[in-house]
Amino acid sequence: MSVPVDSRDDTTARGPSRNGPGRPIRLPDDPASERSGAVDPWARVGWLLSTSRALHPDMSRRDVLTTALRDLGITADLSRVSRWESGQQVVPLPVVRGYEQLLGVPEGTFVAATRGLLRASVRAVRVAWPPAKPVAEHDTATASLLDRATSGEQLTGGEWLFLALDLERFGQLILPTVTWRTLCDRVVDELTRTAGPAFARRYEACVTLMTHPSGCPHMIASIEERLAAPDARWVSVLTSLLQFTASEAATELLMRALEGSDRATATAAELAVADKMARRHLDDAILTRIERRVRDELLRDSAHRLATTNAVHHLPEPHFSRLLTALPDRRLRRRLTLTRARHDLVDPQVSTSISRNVARRVQAHTPQSPAEPDRMLQRLVRESLFHPHTPRRQLACWLLHVSRYRDTAADRYLRLVSEPNEFVAARGWEALSVLGLGTRGRAAISISIDERRPALQRRGLTTIALHGGELTATERQALAQVMGASTDEGVRMAAASVLGLRLREGDADAGEQASAYGPRRLEDPDCVVLTEGARVGGNG
Repeated sequence: MSVPVDSRDDTTARGPSRNGPGRPIRLPDDPASERSGAVDPWARVGWLLSTSRALHPDMSRRDVLTTALRDLGITADLSRVSRWESGQQVVPLPVVRGYEQLLGVPEGTFVAATRGLLRASVRAVRVAWPPAKPVAEHDTATASLLDRATSGEQLTGGEWLFLALDLERFGQLILPTVTWRTLCDRVVDELTRTAGPAFARRYEACVTLMTHPSGCPHMIASIEERLAAPDARWVSVLTSLLQFTASEAATELLMRALEGSDRATATAAELAVADKMARRHLDDAILTRIERRVRDELLRDSAHRLATTNAVHHLPEPHFSRLLTALPDRRLRRRLTLTRARHDLVDPQVSTSISRNVARRVQAHTPQSPAEPDRMLQRLVRESLFHPHTPRRQLACWLLHVSRYRDTAADRYLRLVSEPNEFVAARGWEALSVLGLGTRGRAAISISIDERRPALQRRGLTTIALHGGELTATERQALAQVMGASTDEGVRMAAASVLGLRLREGDADAGEQASAYGPRRLEDPDCVVLTEGARVGGNG
């Protein structure tokens, strides 16, 4: 099954997009330096709102959207909308929700993206968005959502998010222990079985509960229980939630995972530990343990994983200097020092060239896109592929995912996964694991099946397990052959996950079983719930 990756410069002509009669669209850019380690949240929110409106078939004119916002009872005028979309002014929660409603975006999608950006803010400002409804009505809605969540009734991602936001209004919230555990267990379980906007909204709900003083212990307990399971799924997602609390229990759980014998769990924990270092949650004794772990990892494998690069990037002095002293490989020391200094996983000239080329073609193939180069798009493409900090790469991918560029960007990223440079190809698959497969899902499956580099095949199949649709009989048979022929355990387990099998190590006949199974997916109006298949470990 061979699908050629078209490498032609196929930028097509497009007419200039205008903001209705009058001025052309002028999109905001983020003035924050990539070396700052943070972002300007409102510039990026403004970009998301302005591009989503400008590329919408019915709301592309600012005056039309302004009138529609007023019809929703939101105070709006052309001047305010201009300031919101240019990133010059904080966008209130009702306005963000109004954009979602008018642009046909699933409830909570833009809200989740905004809150993620606020956590990465240059000024580390946490904006308290007020309830959009009167207090009495708001509390009634909260009680209703809480009853539904604890009784087992299905909630959408948006409902989970707004339930968590409602509970956040109370500094200390006294609920029965069984209520907290039921709430946390349900949302964490759904988080590990969803993808796309459904995942993003549930993830933000989990973060909100993790940062709640009353909810935090129950979230940690729920995550610990799932990490201890022999068939734990998506461990990198579970461990990443522990970065958002300074709780000693969360730190100790991460350190046990980091220093344990399970390779996938340790890699996932290494990513989360790097994030906790960035948040300055860890004392010197813990940092010394991490330093030793990173040193041993680099001495064992000088090529190392991105999880290790993350840890090195955030390891504070004097731990970083001590680490370099312990490494005998001069080229490795230089590579680590350069990555840390330039905030780029590759040579900046290479990352700039690739990201500009990709962004230019994404913009060219997106209907109604502005005629002027979208500098924020270029910035997001570069960050999504080459920023050394994993959360920044993922945040850039999520912003692209919820934007109108999503499918075009995914189609273009798919062309990167067949690059001879294995590192660049891996970055393409990593981005697609968040972006989705765009309009070329069948091609992505074929590329993954035909891939002969085990690390890339594993990444590709993992992405298919997240985002792939129904498999054809030919694809199921080909995946069964991959499971039977591959000597890489990770590839076999990823293929099993695509097929909906619960493959355990040592299952010699799993390849024969696979052809009899199709992907067992549950669908509802809000999300695609993933098959309860095999474990696929951290994305280190």
